[in-house]
Amino acid sequence: MNQIETTQHLKQLINHIDSGPELDTQATKQALETLETYECWSPFFRLLKKKLKNAKTATIDYYLSLTKVQVQYLEDVLEAGETSAQAVKKLELTFQQWTENYLPFVIEEDDWKTESVLLETAVDHFKDRREQIQAMERLCLLYEKKVFNEPKLNSSYKKLLNLDSLNIKALRYFKLIYSQNNNWEEVASVLESLIKASKHPQDIFRVAQELAAVRLYQLDEPKTAIDLLDKFCKESPLDSSTIKFDAFQRLGDWNGCLQVLKDCLLFIDNPETRSIIYYRMALIEEKLRNTTQAIKLYEKTIGSSPKFLEAYENMAYIYIQQKDWKNLLRCLDMLNDQLDDEQYKTQVSDAKSRISEGISSDQHA
Repeated sequence: MNQIETTQHLKQLINHIDSGPELDTQATKQALETLETYECWSPFFRLLKKKLKNAKTATIDYYLSLTKVQVQYLEDVLEAGETSAQAVKKLELTFQQWTENYLPFVIEEDDWKTESVLLETAVDHFKDRREQIQAMERLCLLYEKKVFNEPKLNSSYKKLLNLDSLNIKALRYFKLIYSQNNNWEEVASVLESLIKASKHPQDIFRVAQELAAVRLYQLDEPKTAIDLLDKFCKESPLDSSTIKFDAFQRLGDWNGCLQVLKDCLLFIDNPETRSIIYYRMALIEEKLRNTTQAIKLYEKTIGSSPKFLEAYENMAYIYIQQKDWKNLLRCLDMLNDQLDDEQYKTQVSDAKSRISEGISSDQHA
């Protein structure tokens, strides 16, 4: 077909579209292909809009043709988004249908930006709320991993939370954002929602422990932190003893601190670690003026770790305060046996001599 014949054919086709009888499905398809080939967009759009206006003839193929031309030829992505949204609404497409039977035919593969525009426009028109949630999760993924549009990502996650207040992906996003901005009240609120949203016990343990840490270290709410650990983390394999100990310490509840350390001993076999715990317990007992119990714990400390010199020194100080010279000499003897530093050994020997001389003087007096 030469140029003159082609021009004449196009004129006849356009006249038929505008004033002739309605084309059947096959004829419409051929006409659209011809008009697209020669980029005769005005009659192309007139024909499509005529078909789409009639509910009986508005098929997915016509929506696809219009969207494809808007995206690939006219580069009018916003208008294409409106067409796509109308297709979802009028044809009652599911999100899966839109993803599998619509999107691949109107955009190039990996054209994430165009997909995000089309999806954002279409999302409100999916009839089922669960499909809207799926669509919003996909949209958030696009903005976060493919398009890298932070304002859009933020607004999309907010919309997702409005649809699904316990959506874990959205909650994790806002936990990160609020943490970066030191907005700890909001972080705590999000973590509380994450506890409700979590299904697996391990996830609940982890989130509750994180919430307890925020309540203690960022919001200075030690009582709330303890309550959270008692409520959610009793069966947790995660070690929350440091948080709980620090919470009791902030409250000045030394008996509570002691109980945390006692509970730790149930799960620890390593002698060095046990000696540290015994030592910390002894320090607290001293603070509570329970010197007899403190001495027992210092003895357990050196029983687990004979080189733990601070325990000998603290025990010796108690004996000095009590003027218990016999036990003081015994303590210094044990200390001397563990010393490697000659200067320190000399100091201990001198102290023992002075104490012995003092005891002897008292006995002769």
